[in-house]
Amino acid sequence: MNSSKDKIEAIASAINNTRENLKPLSINFIFWGVFNLSWIYIIALSFTLKSFHPVPPILFLLGMMLIITGLIIKFKPITLGGIFLTIFTFYLNFNPGINLLLVNIIGVSLGILVPGLSLFYSKSGNKSDE
Repeated sequence: MNSSKDKIEAIASAINNTRENLKPLSINFIFWGVFNLSWIYIIALSFTLKSFHPVPPILFLLGMMLIITGLIIKFKPITLGGIFLTIFTFYLNFNPGINLLLVNIIGVSLGILVPGLSLFYSKSGNKSDE
């Protein structure tokens, strides 16, 4: 009788641990869903208004989402990448004559690529089964 009770408690504990671990993930999915809807709205707006450039608002949204994601998963390089991308977007608003291709290359490389590689190498270095 004790062993079946222990199994039930182990299953309940596993379910509760999984539920607690998925809470930040579900919040992150909600934020990224709002980001996607905002992105679609910005693109539709740029098609209707021919003089509207979608690059600054999209980079700003992406910077905000990176900051939120970095804070949720508690990984500082992602948060710093989002802060860099947000600052870069403000600079772009004060200098509208900058080449938007270069802005995307620099902003995305330093805001997403470098923190993403940092996250990849920090996770691959923590494997305990090797």
